[in-house]
Amino acid sequence: MPEQLRPSPHKTNAVQRALAHPLRARILVELEKQPASPSQIAEVVGESVGVVSYHVRVLAEAGLAELVGTVPKRGALQHFYAVRESDALGVTMMLDRERADALRKDLRALIDEARRSAEEDPGDVTVTVVVHAG
Repeated sequence: MPEQLRPSPHKTNAVQRALAHPLRARILVELEKQPASPSQIAEVVGESVGVVSYHVRVLAEAGLAELVGTVPKRGALQHFYAVRESDALGVTMMLDRERADALRKDLRALIDEARRSAEEDPGDVTVTVVVHAG
């Protein structure tokens, strides 16, 4: 692969670290739906605004989310963020254990197939897949 097309290991590691926390994955799912402020996200995910703000900053520093606007609110600025990459995909759903296990098995098979293909003929796009069941 040409050097200029290789993803920066630093950026790849930052993305992997950012996605390693389950709450950040949930935040990305919310931001994929529509731009939102940390306080709006906090209400949905059931965490404090401070905790959500911290995790949103981590996502922004990793290049996964971006500030898309500010609105004055009670003498301060409310910040609104959105998913940065338009081809990002996230979803949260509730499944029973049997269906969750079947989905995990199907995803594992697809990921293993993609990994084998990438080993044979690497491309120039980095894909990170995070599945968290809990």
